[in-house]
Amino acid sequence: MSKSTPRGYITRLLALDCETSGICNGDDPSFNRDTGEYCQAVSWGLIVVDATTLNPIDELYLEIKWDGKSIWSPQAEKIHGLSKQYLAENGITRSEAVEHIGNLIIDHWGPFSPVHILGHNPHFDLAFLKSDLRSEGLEVKFGNKRLDTNSIGFGVYGTHNSDDLFETIGLPPRKDHNALDDARSALKVFQTTRLIANTCFGD
Repeated sequence: MSKSTPRGYITRLLALDCETSGICNGDDPSFNRDTGEYCQAVSWGLIVVDATTLNPIDELYLEIKWDGKSIWSPQAEKIHGLSKQYLAENGITRSEAVEHIGNLIIDHWGPFSPVHILGHNPHFDLAFLKSDLRSEGLEVKFGNKRLDTNSIGFGVYGTHNSDDLFETIGLPPRKDHNALDDARSALKVFQTTRLIANTCFGD
């Protein structure tokens, strides 16, 4: 590390979003410790981002078959529009999804570098990502930068949800939630906010 490189400097971010079969009660939205019930990710949108320029480097979109055991919420399906039948015909298995995600992480972070994340309420998506990775015995170190557009929206733009935030920065209204589109939208929030800051305060 050069003397001009600040402490905590990173080169990559992982913008992420998932759509799920539902949400469990408790601290972990993917698993209910009291009942043993769980919910699963049914789609993933992942973007590798240059942490300096905030430009995308690589993207991954996955749709995952329902495993027949996880909680299935009609309300969640209404949000993302991915039915059990559609996923059975078009999705891949959770194991296959983990392989794709693991390869993306290894390609860009290697086996030991911490992965810092960006998203809208990314702690939610991170719970499902850890669950997916651990289902195949993979432990990934996640860094301390959890860049949250929900906080940016409330603190900077006065918004209370992702729909209002994304429209505030100029994105078109969305219909069904798509994981990759939402990861792109979260990234756009950071790009726009940094541009505003640079314009007001200089680079």
